[in-house]
Amino acid sequence: MLGLAPELLDTLCSAGAAAWAALGLLTGLLVVRLRYERVKRLTAERELRESEGRYRAIFETAVDAIIVSDQHGIIQEFSRAAEAMTGYRAAELIGQNMRVLLPPAMRQEPERYTARYLWTVRELEVCRKDGSVFPAHLSIAEWWAGGHRHFTGILRDLSAQHREQVGSSALGELDRPGRVRSQVSAPLAAIVVDFQVSGLFAADLEHISLP
Repeated sequence: MLGLAPELLDTLCSAGAAAWAALGLLTGLLVVRLRYERVKRLTAERELRESEGRYRAIFETAVDAIIVSDQHGIIQEFSRAAEAMTGYRAAELIGQNMRVLLPPAMRQEPERYTARYLWTVRELEVCRKDGSVFPAHLSIAEWWAGGHRHFTGILRDLSAQHREQVGSSALGELDRPGRVRSQVSAPLAAIVVDFQVSGLFAADLEHISLP
């Protein structure tokens, strides 16, 4: 160091100072970047928790039954409405195939046929735990998570609607004789009126003296 020229020492000092400044700048940028990533991660985690909370609230309070399955039809989630509608507890069906909710005859069909049937059908019969069957409307949504396909099925019980339709049809059949009588009585009334008018004309003709 003693043999170095003053100009060289100044150059080395300047270079060292520049290096330390650059290192300090890089360190500062790294700290800012790490803080940004941490805030970003915390924000994403908070939004995910909020989203999961909203989903869970809808899932547990929806009137219609909600059933979540994987791409093989294995039930992963079973809502409270689904429990009330079918008589099964979620713990009984999670891990089971969706076909357990179909009438016994359809459970014997090949799995590929059942999957195609559930994907295309809109109204179907659902089998309760006690063996009774009820009509339902099925809506299916497909989504992906973790590179795997999942399905969310929404079931709406159509029993009340079908009962109303049957009741309306029965009332229509009961009212049919009345409609027939009305349709028949209208021409008859016209005939009677025409006959009565004709009779009046005939009575008037009797009082007319011909020359």
